[in-house]
Amino acid sequence: MLDAFFFSPPSFPNVMSKINIQVFTDFDGTLSLDDTGLLLIDDHRSLGPERRRQLEHEILNGSKTY
Repeated sequence: MLDAFFFSPPSFPNVMSKINIQVFTDFDGTLSLDDTGLLLIDDHRSLGPERRRQLEHEILNGSKTY
């Protein structure tokens, strides 16, 4: 799985330019620069970001199972 890669432009060999890019595969296999699952879950018509973060903490600390 490719999470990130670093790119140095060949036309500027002395410049240390690094761009961190995350590439996600969507639920249907489409490549995306955004995590579509989080976009859908964080929408105010769904859980919203605050409730999602709360659930993440509960899962990570073991008080709720995934």
